[in-house]
Amino acid sequence: MLKKQHTVFFMHNVYNFVHKKIKMLKKYLILIVITIMCINCAQYVAPTGGIKDEVPPKMIATKPANKTLNFNQKEIILNFDELIETTNLQQELLITPKPDGLMTVKNKGKSVILKFDTLFKENTTYTFNFRNGIKDLSEKNPATNLKYIFSTGNKIDSLIYSGKVKYLLRNLPASEMTIGLFDLKDSFKLKTSKPYYFIKTDTSGLFNLENIRNGNYKVIVYADRNNNLIYDDKNEEVAFRIDTLKLDKSVLDETFKVALFDKKAPKVQKSISRSQEYVITLDESLKNIKVEFQNKSDSIPYTFKEKNIIFFNSKNNDKDSVSVKILAKDSSDNELNHEAKFRFREPEKKKKEKFVEMNIQPSTGNDIAIPIKYEINFDKPIKIENYQKMTINIDSTIKDTIQKNNIIWSSNKTKLTIQTKYKVGKIVTLNLEKGAFINIYGDSSSKFQVKNPVLNEEDYGILTGKVIGFNTDKKIIQLINESEQIVKEINSNEKFEFKTIKEGTYFVRIIIDSDQDGKWSRGDLEKLKQGESVFFSPNIKIKSNFEINDFNIELK
Repeated sequence: MLKKQHTVFFMHNVYNFVHKKIKMLKKYLILIVITIMCINCAQYVAPTGGIKDEVPPKMIATKPANKTLNFNQKEIILNFDELIETTNLQQELLITPKPDGLMTVKNKGKSVILKFDTLFKENTTYTFNFRNGIKDLSEKNPATNLKYIFSTGNKIDSLIYSGKVKYLLRNLPASEMTIGLFDLKDSFKLKTSKPYYFIKTDTSGLFNLENIRNGNYKVIVYADRNNNLIYDDKNEEVAFRIDTLKLDKSVLDETFKVALFDKKAPKVQKSISRSQEYVITLDESLKNIKVEFQNKSDSIPYTFKEKNIIFFNSKNNDKDSVSVKILAKDSSDNELNHEAKFRFREPEKKKKEKFVEMNIQPSTGNDIAIPIKYEINFDKPIKIENYQKMTINIDSTIKDTIQKNNIIWSSNKTKLTIQTKYKVGKIVTLNLEKGAFINIYGDSSSKFQVKNPVLNEEDYGILTGKVIGFNTDKKIIQLINESEQIVKEINSNEKFEFKTIKEGTYFVRIIIDSDQDGKWSRGDLEKLKQGESVFFSPNIKIKSNFEINDFNIELK
């Protein structure tokens, strides 16, 4: 009996021991499963703290190998030394010549897989320029100077075409410009053809197109902003080489200067009728407009501002239609001829009190030059002005009302220029009392004051010199400030003199006015006509009460 009890007790202990071990094993198994699931589901997160990783990813292997000959694959695998991402690769990757068909991108850990749905052309060298399309996953450092090359024939083409691109009318490098080489073996149509070889300039305006085959090419440089590889002559700056590029050896250090050669007339995008205004919106800004009313009795005030032509309902007429003919020009002198017939909407039942909106230049605190000159721009034409409510103060010695002979109105009465002959004082103040202006809708201006320090002769600098070269041609000589604004301008064959220049950094821009029309004339790509030549001087610092003579600019 005692032996049986011992056996039962022993078996009970064994059962408890095994049961505890099984429970512990279950816990460990659950922890292991959870850990595996977390590892599989977790996203990569860069460790915080420590030294920032600034080392770009390096390509350590490719399949097929770089510079492979007789390439006949549809898949390329690139392997790197760290985890990478390819979010913008489709936009950043430049493949020349452009392959047929579609490409898909797959990012897998440290690898990039490029798959193509068609085979590449025979006996052709292809260059893959990845630009900033591949970055490390942790700090987003882009792989630098990353290229992949192969040939579907038995040799790698090795010719190079390099150079720089600048803006013709701005003294700056032109980045992100497409340099397109069009193979003359193919039929070429300006508005539909895509380049056989192409590359984009870097931030310094430099380009380096490699692995080109021998041949004859037409070269066009353009700002392919919509990335369709086709030149859009309305919105994209362009430059071109007049003669054929005959590549039998590398051509280095080519220079292009791009500018807008816009030939398309402005187009009406939409029209909006309101109770007080009828607005016609165009697809680009205008330089000037001329309006003819079909019936002279329908004549109403109008103006234009950037892309908008605005007619004002000064007669409070919402019953009768107004018919107009509009002749407008954009900055390139392209003309819009447009006929419109419109009515104003019914007026609001309760007219809210409104004030005249105006912008005065120079604004308070900014320097004002002698002779003292203010420009006031209004949002709507002015109907009544009260000169007795406009006064000029010079220090504390002069306080005078504005005289009629001190002002000039624009034709549509939306711009007022005030100019006085006062030549003394340190501070000038323009005071506008309430009601100094009343617009065509009866809105009154509020009280306004502008106070400005006066620049006297000793506060200015003087620059004189001459242009050497193109001596028989008329020139437009412009003084340009750091904001690329034209400060002074003269027409001359050679000599120039700029007075009353504020202290600052400037450069001189010289336009060779070949057609003597007083402005820069654009070129015509279809006629292979270049725009008028433009040159720039080095930067020059102008100091107060200082004169720079013999600032000669040699045109090269």
